[in-house]
Parts: sequence; structure tokens; C-alpha cells
Amino acid sequence: MQPSDRQPPGEAAEQYPGDTIKPASQPLYEFPAGGPLLYTAPILAPPTLPPPPVKRSRAWIWIVVAFFSLALLATCGGCVWAFYAILGPATQQLSGATKVVNDYYGNIEAQNYTAAYLDLSLNNQNSLTQEQFVQQAQARDVQYGRVTSYLLAGLSPSPSTTGTDPFNSTFTATVDVTRCNGESSTNRSCFNYNAVLTLQKVAGRWKIVEFYKI
Repeated sequence: MQPSDRQPPGEAAEQYPGDTIKPASQPLYEFPAGGPLLYTAPILAPPTLPPPPVKRSRAWIWIVVAFFSLALLATCGGCVWAFYAILGPATQQLSGATKVVNDYYGNIEAQNYTAAYLDLSLNNQNSLTQEQFVQQAQARDVQYGRVTSYLLAGLSPSPSTTGTDPFNSTFTATVDVTRCNGESSTNRSCFNYNAVLTLQKVAGRWKIVEFYKI
């Protein structure tokens, strides 16, 4: 038979020193009388953002720019007006006088002396008729050859009228004239001379009032 682990009735179980459980001298944790407390986390305030930068008005910049722009336009307009008021009439006079000189010598070169005479309004030579002028021009062609080219070398106010009203100025024109004899290059002879013309406005139109050489 195998031995049995059971204790016979009536016998106390044998106890060993390590089998006795002693009660704890004090509890591990004591809750307060009102019951256990719950831990409440502190409420954090939301982060504060810095205030947005204040936008400064730049209207004064545009006001200053507009003011100086208007001032510049006014100044430039005044300069243009002054330029036109001072130089405009003189420029118109030079243009009108130049046109008459070119018309006169263009007709001389084309040997259209009757048309050239229409550009004249002679003061000191008022006795020179159209027929006499044509005869002088033809005689000069025979003596020195016909006009083959011309160039307006200078046009300026006469010293006696400088600084006066530009609408009543007298201009002196110097024309470089070339005359040639002969048709072929082998027997052709040419010479140059300066013709001096005096121009004035007569009845609102520029006229040659005096000439030295045709």
C-alpha cells in the first residue's frame, strides 16, 4: 500500500514556522473619511498672440508725388509756351524768307525769269521793270553762262533790325551761285560768286527788296 497524505481524523495538522501569515501592522494607504479624492489637472489658459501690426497710411506719399508731378507738368508747359512765344515767330520768319530765296533762284536756274521777278518788290531798284530784269538775266547768261547750281549759304537778321519785332524784321541772305559756260565737260568753264539779297515782308508776304547780282 502507498502511504496516504491525509491526516487521520482528530489529529491537528502539523504547522511549520513559515506557514503563519501575520496581519499587516498598518494599512498601505488610507483614504480620507470623505472618500478617495480625484486628481484634477489645472486648466491652462490659451496662448496669447501678439497684436497685429498697425498699418500706416501711405496716402501722404501719393499726395506728395501728385503735387510734384503737377508742378513739373506746369513748369514744362510754361517752358514750351515760352519757347514757342520767343522762338516760334523767328522760326516762322526764317522759314518764309528761305522759301522765297529758294523759289527765286530755282526759277533763275530754270531760266524762268518772269516767275523769278514775282519774288521781287524792289525799293531802291523800283525803276527796274519785269522786261528790264529779264534782259539783265539773259545778258548775264550769255556773259558768264547759265546758273547750274546755288546754295543758301547764310540767312540772318539785318543789323538795323536785330532785337526789333520779328514780324517786321529784315533778313540778309547770302547765296553761293555757280554759273557754267559750254555743254560738254571738255570745253565747259564755271565760276562761283556770292549773291546778296535783302528780304522784307511786303503786304504780309516775304519779298526780295534789294539784290546784288543775279
